[in-house]
Amino acid sequence: MDNTETRKINKERIFEDVETSLVIARKMVMQIEYYLENEDLIEIKRDFLIKSKASIMQIIDKYNSDANILFRNPRGISPDDIISDFNKVFEIENAIYEYITLPTWKDYFSRANSNFKQGDSFRFIVHAGGEIINLPGRLGYKKNRNFDADYISASILTDEDVSMFQRHRVGLILEPNDAILCGSSTDSSTCIKSEPSIRTIYGFSSGKYIDTGAWAFMVHDKWLTGIVTKIQHPAQIMQEVTRRNSYKLFGENGFVNEVVLDDSKAKVIGIFFKTNGKEINFSDYIHVKKLEALYKVPVTIINTSIYRRQGNEPIFTERENQAFETQIEKYSNPENFDFIRKHPGWTRQLLRNYYRDVVEGAEFDEDVRERISDVFSKILDYTYTKQEDKNDEWETIESKESSVVKIEKYSKDAHNYTLFLKCIGGKYWIETYVNGRLIETVDEDINEDNYLKFFEVYKSVLEKYENERVDDKNYSEFIRWI
Repeated sequence: MDNTETRKINKERIFEDVETSLVIARKMVMQIEYYLENEDLIEIKRDFLIKSKASIMQIIDKYNSDANILFRNPRGISPDDIISDFNKVFEIENAIYEYITLPTWKDYFSRANSNFKQGDSFRFIVHAGGEIINLPGRLGYKKNRNFDADYISASILTDEDVSMFQRHRVGLILEPNDAILCGSSTDSSTCIKSEPSIRTIYGFSSGKYIDTGAWAFMVHDKWLTGIVTKIQHPAQIMQEVTRRNSYKLFGENGFVNEVVLDDSKAKVIGIFFKTNGKEINFSDYIHVKKLEALYKVPVTIINTSIYRRQGNEPIFTERENQAFETQIEKYSNPENFDFIRKHPGWTRQLLRNYYRDVVEGAEFDEDVRERISDVFSKILDYTYTKQEDKNDEWETIESKESSVVKIEKYSKDAHNYTLFLKCIGGKYWIETYVNGRLIETVDEDINEDNYLKFFEVYKSVLEKYENERVDDKNYSEFIRWI
């Protein structure tokens, strides 16, 4: 299905859809004006936008001429005429998206590269989430996608506003390419539908549709509509985000913006690690290294303290200062070194990489650097008192730490079932998910060498939730190691 086959007015609720269509049209006018006022456009593109704005304004004026037309339609405009009028608006939206918006988005963003230094300016499209980071490319990675028609829900992150939704510290940097479908300064409540609607911005060949802007919410005593167009300039999005986040630009939990991408065209070009520079955050850093190994792309360290300094903000919050003291106390005590006793060589590599990637490039008082260095030295000294494991290498330990066997997903009616065999520290179990929600855990004596036992448990769970059988002969079609 072509990308331009998107919005559709429902005749059964035509006047509600006309109201939504008018909001879309008015938004488009404001967004066109932004391009005209802020972009150095060639004459043919400027003329195209001016004519597009005039055409949209004619339709807006037509339906604004009588305040009651949406409810009583006193002039008797036929449904077919209404649909024809607003289809013109949607055609203009698609034309601007392809001709103006998409090229603008591609030029606006930075490309992740290995030469990036802490404090450099940047503009990234990022995809982040706790479950994503734990198991990249697996169930968590599908958290913001649909099983039948994949999309990615991402955000814009820049050096002028590094606040992150739900305090995420690690994620994927995505290439600004043809995968971009739309952007919004608010969470646009993106979802998959089986039929096109007035809020549809993309249609898949499978017959599934992406809808955005299904709701509205209040921020600072002002209602913000969730209705989204495909043509908003990314700089305009960030202006709106910055106004709402004015008191937390360099914080952890700002108001979220959303970028929707077609998963089939998306490309990971980097990994980001957000830190204030002086925190000791080994757990997230390990996730960064796993993602780096998986995607084979450069890591970008986003140091909030440097951007705060550049923005004349306090460099560290009181909460961050307290956390630093707690971390120094924790890692100064050998009683907290249990993780080292098993993997001393791996720990040394972790410390050296962390210090090189995070601490060396940070900007803070030498007293802070000395305290971090002192703690790292204590841990390093301790590692040499422990027995080396002959298999103790970064890659080996990483692979042993967590492994997952994925059972291919199945769909029946409105439900999506996904089964996993999980292993952490030699402990195995099966998890069953329905529509992305964990509904059952089966704890069994299963290991990597006991496929038959694993498969018997898998079949029993699958039959319980789907009433389908799988033949032993073709089990390999349903099982693959990740």
